[in-house]
Amino acid sequence: MASSFYSNSQHIDFDSVLAMDDQGMVSMFQAIMASGLSGFLGCPAVIYEAALVDFFENTSVREGVIISTVDGQLVEISKEWFAESFDLPVDGLGDLSEIPKDVIFEARSIVSLSGEPLNDKINSLDEQVAATRNDLLEFSAQEQQSLNVITTQLSELVAYINQGGLDVVDIRRVVKETHQELNDKINSLDEQVAATRNDLLEFSAQEQQSLNVITTQLSELVAYINQGGDNKKGKVAVAVALYLLPFIKVKELVML
Repeated sequence: MASSFYSNSQHIDFDSVLAMDDQGMVSMFQAIMASGLSGFLGCPAVIYEAALVDFFENTSVREGVIISTVDGQLVEISKEWFAESFDLPVDGLGDLSEIPKDVIFEARSIVSLSGEPLNDKINSLDEQVAATRNDLLEFSAQEQQSLNVITTQLSELVAYINQGGLDVVDIRRVVKETHQELNDKINSLDEQVAATRNDLLEFSAQEQQSLNVITTQLSELVAYINQGGDNKKGKVAVAVALYLLPFIKVKELVML
């Protein structure tokens, strides 16, 4: 199985997948090799995740054809070539939106151990990032206000001293108290900043863990598709393609 050749670098061993007992999957990988994808990073038999990310980040769509470069070679992926590579039915299917919602939901749930659709998890991560950003902005505004108050008090103290309203002993006492208050405030700020940084590091680690889980579940999806019949493979593959399209970062969309 192709999934057995996934490692920490997440790559595909083409020699293995071409020997699979699944004509549809073999056809797809043969088409990928013909496009030049197997030559990524100077490794003729291995395709790495970073190379795929680069492929999608530099992709544009023109007249329904996906265009990008692979190892310096121009690659074009049409709807017909995509359907043929995945052994998908095209007769009677005018648009991917015609796929039943229950099939789409099933494909989304496959990549989640909890059964929760993948987009819900991504939305949750976005909400956590937004909440953390708002907390930081609010914290910064509050501390700036506190520093402004201390600065105002020091200015008033200097003005009062200039007016001769305090003797030397009182001046020393007030300056010492003000200095101590300022030091306490600075120490408090340092502690809060350190705590906030720790929270951000923990959140970043949790987000990375979630992405690792998603990647593992996508690998399991390949095995799941291979276990089903041809009809099920076609439906699930189309549903997965529809679901993953919004997450592909396309820098340029040219409508001709």
